[in-house]
Amino acid sequence: MKGTLRTGPEGTRCYLPARWERGMPAVHLLDGKMVEGMLPELLAGLEGEGDALPPLALVLHSTGNRDDDYTPWPAPNLKKGDRPFGGGAAGYLPRLCRAKEAAEAALGADGERSALLGYSLGGLFALWAAAQPNAPFAAFASLSGSLWYDGWREYAEEKLPQRGRDLFYLSLGEGEEHTRMARLAPVGDCTRTLCKQLQGRLETPDQCVLEWNPGGHITGITARHERALRWLASRL
Repeated sequence: MKGTLRTGPEGTRCYLPARWERGMPAVHLLDGKMVEGMLPELLAGLEGEGDALPPLALVLHSTGNRDDDYTPWPAPNLKKGDRPFGGGAAGYLPRLCRAKEAAEAALGADGERSALLGYSLGGLFALWAAAQPNAPFAAFASLSGSLWYDGWREYAEEKLPQRGRDLFYLSLGEGEEHTRMARLAPVGDCTRTLCKQLQGRLETPDQCVLEWNPGGHITGITARHERALRWLASRL
């Protein structure tokens, strides 16, 4: 790891690249504890000789209850008997935004060139945040996003995008829609439909991309983050 990982404000963990520059963009990653665990492998790929990223700060955000904080409205959980999804995204977003502002100020990052990235339920939350009129991000990345979530397709059809200049990165595993769980099976169609919708409504179609990855929902998570970060770094 060539840069520095340190504790930031508001419970964040912040990674500064060795080639730190004031005014660099920042990517805010949900499920920060998961991301921190794979950070050495992720950065080894991102900082490889000859293909290193431009200076980019990473801010890791963690939550103690992702089933509540990352879901936009209440819904039954996937496993019978588990506590329902709480639908607390509207309460979590202001906390995330406060942490974003504080971390960017401490890092000297450009708040106008920031991205929000999430995986699974975190990917759902990132897109829900994009549907909020005043979300302070320029780009949104949903990796294996839980776009099967009850009511999401209709909500996204009405609300996305909020701004024609925003950037969207979507990715999905090739096997994710091939599941015996009927509730999860629509994830492929939901993701394809959203990509087509965004490409038709944004200022230019290339502001949204959908990348497919080998495997299912929990395959190659580090590699999927690396691909997303490379795309974001080339655009922010």
